[in-house]
Amino acid sequence: MEQVSIIGMDLAKRVFQVHGATADGQVAFRKKLSCNDPLISCSCYKGRK
Repeated sequence: MEQVSIIGMDLAKRVFQVHGATADGQVAFRKKLSCNDPLISCSCYKGRK
């Protein structure tokens, strides 16, 4: 398993993308999450006005 040394996150309105890279710049993982994903659904909650 590769050791991840860099993590980047791209935030948009409905989609989040997380990228991990090794120390030499090789891609370790890429993950695309949407607001419908239970892991991040709380972060998309707009609340009451």
